[in-house]
Amino acid sequence: MFKNFFKIIFALTVLSSCATMVSTEQVNNFNLADYSSFSVETSDSSDEVRVSPFTVSNLNNEFKEELQNLGLVLDQDNGALKFKVSLSLDEENRRGVTYRSKYGPWWTGPVLYDDYDDYDRAYLRVTISDQEGSPLWTGFRPVRYVDRELRLDQEEISALVKGFLVQLTG
Repeated sequence: MFKNFFKIIFALTVLSSCATMVSTEQVNNFNLADYSSFSVETSDSSDEVRVSPFTVSNLNNEFKEELQNLGLVLDQDNGALKFKVSLSLDEENRRGVTYRSKYGPWWTGPVLYDDYDDYDRAYLRVTISDQEGSPLWTGFRPVRYVDRELRLDQEEISALVKGFLVQLTG
């Protein structure tokens, strides 16, 4: 019974983290419609060993595809807008989970044992700058808690990118 309870709590935590809004900041006169081309790059923090290279690649590809769907042209060398995508892990502010278990047929109640897992929080930041490198817009949001490796499936990546673009264009 307690296992199911913890599974439900974990599922609700994951769902609520997906609904987290993007925290944004921008210059006053920035309007995406004023630009016609873009480039996308990944920052060095995304090269951390625990961030899956497939996640980074799929995130970049999803941004490129969605921005092209908005009518912008991909120009990786001379794009008027430069999108910098950064995935990072916060190892200082960990979240711990403790499990309950029973130890055999003689078990009569919940027993708390020392199986404490540390989870790091993953964050995604997208920064848009002009050709000179001056920031025009930035968005930041927590992604999920990570135990060993940050791996996002295509559905999660698509939801993240669309969440950023809704904030950007909305």
